[in-house]
Amino acid sequence: MVKHKNFVPKRVERALTFSDKNEEQLRKAIKQINKDRKIDFVLFTGDNINKATKKNMARFLRAANKLNKPYYVVIGNHDVFRYNRFDKEDYIHSIWLRHPQMLFKKTNYTFKPNRELVFLVFDGANELIPSQSGYY
Repeated sequence: MVKHKNFVPKRVERALTFSDKNEEQLRKAIKQINKDRKIDFVLFTGDNINKATKKNMARFLRAANKLNKPYYVVIGNHDVFRYNRFDKEDYIHSIWLRHPQMLFKKTNYTFKPNRELVFLVFDGANELIPSQSGYY
């Protein structure tokens, strides 16, 4: 797990989009990660964007593509939302367009970064969220 003072926020802020501030924090973290020779790969563990839109996902992936190491993306519940017209199919398509090294066409997958490790990635994201008055 990578922790960096610019990568892990000091406090949680309510944000509706992948904002300029979030993007700048990610870019700073990526610069630090790129300098660290001990890091072999990066795993983004979901909720990579706060509002599920193609534009926000494209901004996130443009920043992530600056990594000089392999990276993997796990879907989070903030990464897809059918009412924003950004469902799991759109999510996968966005990743494939901007990160062709990601060899997986599904949100559940495995990857093996070296001989000792195997990662199982499970999709726990809902495109629709249940509430007392139905789904939204």
